[in-house]
Amino acid sequence: MSGEEGFIKIKKIIDREIDSFIDTKGLKDKTTYYYRISLFEDSEKEGSLSDIVSATTKGLPPTPQGLKAKSGIPRKVKLTWSICPDEEVKGYKLYRSTARKGEYVLIKKISNPNKNKYLNKGTYNEPLMDKTTYYYKITSYNKVDVESTSSEIVFATTKPRPVTPFGLGGENLHVKEIPLFWQPNPEDDIAKYHIFRSSGDEKDFSEIASVEGNTSYVDKWLQDGREYRYKLTAEDKDSLISDFSDTITIKTKPKPRAPTGLTARVELGKTILTWSNNTESDITSYNVFEKGFLGSRKIDTVKEAQCSVVSPKPGKSKNYTVTAVDEDGLESKPSRPVTVVGK
Repeated sequence: MSGEEGFIKIKKIIDREIDSFIDTKGLKDKTTYYYRISLFEDSEKEGSLSDIVSATTKGLPPTPQGLKAKSGIPRKVKLTWSICPDEEVKGYKLYRSTARKGEYVLIKKISNPNKNKYLNKGTYNEPLMDKTTYYYKITSYNKVDVESTSSEIVFATTKPRPVTPFGLGGENLHVKEIPLFWQPNPEDDIAKYHIFRSSGDEKDFSEIASVEGNTSYVDKWLQDGREYRYKLTAEDKDSLISDFSDTITIKTKPKPRAPTGLTARVELGKTILTWSNNTESDITSYNVFEKGFLGSRKIDTVKEAQCSVVSPKPGKSKNYTVTAVDEDGLESKPSRPVTVVGK
C-alpha cells in the first residue's frame, strides 16, 4: 500500500497535546486495519503522511458448547452447558423461544464466566406454562459486550398437569351419607384427590375433603332425601392440579312419607286409631303420639296401622298423630292430627 491509496480521513483532532486515539466506529471483528496520520497548520495546510501502521481487531468470543435442557420439571426448565475456558469470556447470555424458528428473547445475562447452569422459571407476570415446549440457545460475551455466535438450539417440555380424573360415581339412597368412588389416575406420582360438593340451589362448589392414597370417600352427616353434586381434581407430588372431573348427582335416602288417613272411633271406653299403611317397602313400625300442654309425647309403638288407647273422659278431648319408621330408623313427619272427644 503506497501514498494515499485506500485511506480515508476518520478523525480531525484540534489539540496538539493529544497523542492517542481509539477507533471504534464501524469496525468488524477479527479484521486488520491500516492507519497513517498527518499534521496540519492553522492555514489548514496538511503535511506529509506518516508511515503506515496496522492493527487487527479481536474475533468473536468462543461459542459455548454442550448446552442441555431438562424436561419434565413443573413450570421450570434446567439448563446446563460447558464452561468456556477462554479468558476473554466474561459471561453468557441465554435466549428462549416458544418455536424453534421463532423469535428468541434474552432471558438471562450471566456475569460469572464460571457458572454453567440456570433454572428458567419465567417471570412473576409470565411464568412458564405446564406441558409447554421451550427452545433455548446461548452465547458468550467479552468485556466490551461482544457476543459469540449462538450455540445449537435445544428444547425441553415442562411437566404436564395430571389428567382429568374419570370414573367418578356414587351410591344413592344411603342414610345420611354418600359413598363416592373413582378410577385412579394413570400418573404414578399422584399425591391426593380433592373432592368438591354442592347441594340444593347452591351453584358454587366447596372443597369438603382431600383424599390421600385412596380412590373412595364417604361423605357423612348429610341431610335426608337431599341431592348433592360432586366433582374432584387430582394433585401430583409437585402440586400440579388437574381439571375438574365430570359432575355427578347423588341423593341420600329420604325419610318415610307421613302416614295418611288417620281416623279414630270410640268403642267401650277405648279409642281405636287406624290409618293407611305406608307404601314404602321397608316400614317396620309406627309411633303414636298424644299432644299435651307441653308438646307431643309418644304413647305407643305398633307394627300394624292401628292402635287402641284409653278414651278421654266425658267432655274432654285428646289429639293424636302417627309417624312411620323404616328399617334404617328414619322417622317420617307426623300425620295430620285427629281429635277425640270423650263421651
